[in-house]
Amino acid sequence: MRTTASLVREFRIFTASNALVFLALTGVTARRRRAGLQLALPAIVLVTASAVTAMLYLFAQDWLHTIVFGSYIGLAYMAYLAFAIALLCDIAFNRARVCTRAINGLASSFGSAFEVLPC
Repeated sequence: MRTTASLVREFRIFTASNALVFLALTGVTARRRRAGLQLALPAIVLVTASAVTAMLYLFAQDWLHTIVFGSYIGLAYMAYLAFAIALLCDIAFNRARVCTRAINGLASSFGSAFEVLPC
């Protein structure tokens, strides 16, 4: 019973944290409509984090080790999502200055001539 409760708790942590962060992404998108390119950065982080974590959780995890030792990944995943939340806060409260610099730095490393302005 305790193992089942732990697995259900782990699933709830994963789904609730994803729902909250995607809800925050939706709210920031509605608030900052001109930050389309800057919003791509946290969206990519969120989709990649959700997909990779779900894949690793379902297919690459040693379930016997997880059940025996109780080593779940939900709380570590929430710490990873803090990065996406920081990017969303940058867009919502800092006019996407950090995301703009990251996009411009990435573009200039590939030799691109375009430049993104803060929104």
